[in-house]
Amino acid sequence: MPEPRPRRLLAVAAGLILLAVLGRGLLGRPVRVASGAMAPALLPGDLLWVDRSTDANPGEIVAWQRQPGELALGRVVAGPGQVVEVADRSLWVDGQRVVTDPGLSRASPPARLQSGEFFLLGDAPAAASDSRQWGPVRQADLRGRARCILWPSGPRGPGRWQRLLQGAR
Repeated sequence: MPEPRPRRLLAVAAGLILLAVLGRGLLGRPVRVASGAMAPALLPGDLLWVDRSTDANPGEIVAWQRQPGELALGRVVAGPGQVVEVADRSLWVDGQRVVTDPGLSRASPPARLQSGEFFLLGDAPAAASDSRQWGPVRQADLRGRARCILWPSGPRGPGRWQRLLQGAR
């Protein structure tokens, strides 16, 4: 017989709290999504688990230190040695169009990323404050990769809970 729903939710919540308390120092930490910059993948209010890795690959969502005491999230679109350009409402990496979005309205000339630099972009560029405003993010400023959604936000209903413990992609 399946466990009653409230009991299951309580067990999940207790496990998440234990993970947050014990794992924060060694494995990572929980991070709350503050804006709609990463929608639709991540919604404002989602609680993520972010590991402590400073290695990043294109396509991964990472947390980075934007200012002292302020973490931001962004998707890695280019890494060291790659050439990045914003033109014609598109992001170009090494001469290849990676994404086209109306939010990519401010053009920037081609720039080669140096060793230890990453270009981060929000999934909703019109709402994002990312490498287009802040410049390339140094590897030393990376705080970890978003691994999964610990607690989803959004309207109540089955869609919300399908995102519980889903990988952050």
